Amino acid sequence: MKKNLIVFAVLTLVISITVQAQESIAKYKGTWEYTCNDAPYGFQTGKIVIEKVGDKYKSTTLYEDGSQNVADAVKVKNGMLIIETYVEGNFIKVELKKKESKLTGLVYTNEGSLDIVAKKKK
Repeated sequence: MKKNLIVFAVLTLVISITVQAQESIAKYKGTWEYTCNDAPYGFQTGKIVIEKVGDKYKSTTLYEDGSQNVADAVKVKNGMLIIETYVEGNFIKVELKKKESKLTGLVYTNEGSLDIVAKKKK
């Protein structure tokens, strides 16, 4: 009996943590118009689309020239949305913090970090 109760408690905790993680990503869901002034030409402005596909979240970045990048590594950690992907063969990590309808943060590249700001598109 005690063993069943412990298993039930652990399962409940795991499900609760999973739901909380998904809910925290859910607040970033939507289309965000971004500006990253120090990025290379063609990557300075665009859109970041955060959406739920099946039971996972993904991020699609749409660039000025019409190209796009899809990232499946999307998570929230310590109140920051973290997107990890490869752009033109280079690893990129984006950390964004939400305040009202604005995201601010940094894009980490192998050449350094860049400031990024995104506003929720209506």
